[in-house]
Amino acid sequence: MIQETGLHAPRAHVSDNHSHLGERRKYLMYICICNALTDKQVDRAIKDGCREPSDVYKACGTQPQCGRCMETMWHMLDTAMGEAAVSPGE
Repeated sequence: MIQETGLHAPRAHVSDNHSHLGERRKYLMYICICNALTDKQVDRAIKDGCREPSDVYKACGTQPQCGRCMETMWHMLDTAMGEAAVSPGE
C-alpha cells in the first residue's frame, strides 16, 4: 500500500507515445546529418512528388554524402507511398 506523505503524491503509471504532439512538434529530427536535412524537409519533398532519395536530395538542393540516411529516406518514401495507396485523392 502506498502512503501519501504530503510531499509526494503517488503517480499512476503512464506510457506516453507523444501522439498528442501530432504534426505540431516543436523539434525537428535530422534525417541527413551531412546535409542537415530534417524530417520536415524530406516530408515536404515527398509530398511534392519525390519518389527516390536522389529526388529528395535534388529537391532540397543537396547531394548524397555518406549514405547513412538512405535507409530512413526509403522508409519515409515507402510509408508515404503506402498511405497514398490507401487513401488516394487526399
